[in-house]
Parts: sequence; C-alpha cells; structure tokens
Amino acid sequence: MYSDWYHRATGIFILYYVIFTFLIKKFNFKTPGREDDDTETKLYTKADVNARKEEILKQTDSLYGLKRKSESASTRQRRGKSRRNIACSGKL
Repeated sequence: MYSDWYHRATGIFILYYVIFTFLIKKFNFKTPGREDDDTETKLYTKADVNARKEEILKQTDSLYGLKRKSESASTRQRRGKSRRNIACSGKL
C-alpha cells in the first residue's frame, strides 16, 4: 500500500510542473527571470547602502530633534568595552 508512494509523488510532481508551466506561459505571469526588459536592475555598492543608512538616520533624528555626534570606530569600541566591564562588574 505505501510501497508505491514514490510513483504517486512523481506523478503529482509531473502534473504540477505541466500545469504551472502552461499557466505561466499562457497568461505571461512575471516570475523571477521573466520580468520586462525595459526596467533596469540597479546594483548597489556598500558605499551606497551606508550613505542611505546615514540619510535615514539624519531624517529620523531631525524628526525627533536628536543631534547625533559622529564617532570614530575606536570611540565606539572603547565605549563598548567600558559598558561590558560595567555589566560584568554588576555596577549597573
């Protein structure tokens, strides 16, 4: 009874494949790789992403009236270490 499950599974797979392939081609559904060619895909660099993050931070800071100091990586690292030391010593 359960020994031929793979025959049923293969049949169902083939049935789904044929139906979905037919529907996608017949109704021209947009799937990944089948988009219109008139839209251009933009690739973002790490600098673009970081610039956008800074822009969003400035916008949210201005909404809430915050002023953010620019910090160097070494300042952030020192601050992180001091916070860890305080947390470990239990003096919060």
